[in-house]
Amino acid sequence: MPRSWTIGALAALFVFVALAFFYRTRTAPPRPRSDWKASTPFPDEVRVEPPAPNLPPKAAALSGIWQGLWDLGDGRYLPTTVAIERVTPARVSAVYSWGTAPWNPPPSMEPGWLRVPGKLEGETAVLRWGSPPEDFRVTLTLKEDGRAFAEYSWTSYHATALLEKVR
Repeated sequence: MPRSWTIGALAALFVFVALAFFYRTRTAPPRPRSDWKASTPFPDEVRVEPPAPNLPPKAAALSGIWQGLWDLGDGRYLPTTVAIERVTPARVSAVYSWGTAPWNPPPSMEPGWLRVPGKLEGETAVLRWGSPPEDFRVTLTLKEDGRAFAEYSWTSYHATALLEKVR
């Protein structure tokens, strides 16, 4: 086999691997499953109450069940579902749920859910639990397109998601 052919084949292989890596890291994130109850664990009973009548429209529209994927910023995604069960000017009650993390399988990170308290800050639902300085915080803000922009933070950890209303 001529040396120039070997060098050419290696160069072509290198270009193929580089393009495959580039394509893999630039593809859209996976979509959550259409059956929201199958994507993340959830309690048997979730009651979404009609929002208080005196809320700003965007805050009232947060009432319901929202689903999406946390973008962890490094090509990894984690399914999440948030049910805003009750929203009033004084408080928010929600169920926060997360799915399986394929890169961190159980028992390290079991899928689960929590009932969490929160409040409204303007038109944003702010959910908080845990004890400072290591408390967890999830916010949901309605966007003009009807999706909710969500942010998750815990100590120095941060993730974002665009959630779609499923109910």
